Amino acid sequence: MDPGGCSSLIVLRHHPFVMLRRRPAADLEVIHEMARTNPKIVATPYPDLAGGAAVVATAWARQLTLDSVDDQRLEAFAAQYVDGSQAPEAGVTCSSSPLGTPIP
Repeated sequence: MDPGGCSSLIVLRHHPFVMLRRRPAADLEVIHEMARTNPKIVATPYPDLAGGAAVVATAWARQLTLDSVDDQRLEAFAAQYVDGSQAPEAGVTCSSSPLGTPIP
């Protein structure tokens, strides 16, 4: 399987989800807290992020690359694009997704 489960996660980009790809060494608590508190945020490790980025946030037709998970723009990106009208299938949920077990 490709890093970050790209083949399984590609469908989420049509929905109003935010995908967080992070370096394995990134501060997990910040990422986990975002994923725990919002079922439309999906986080996955991705060791080959370009340019030394700590995290890349992706939503439909939008992407934000950051050097730190503590950057305030990460939370602002998620707030703006989770359930955002920019997604072709806004309002859709994926309650039966095969993406794995949520973080407890």
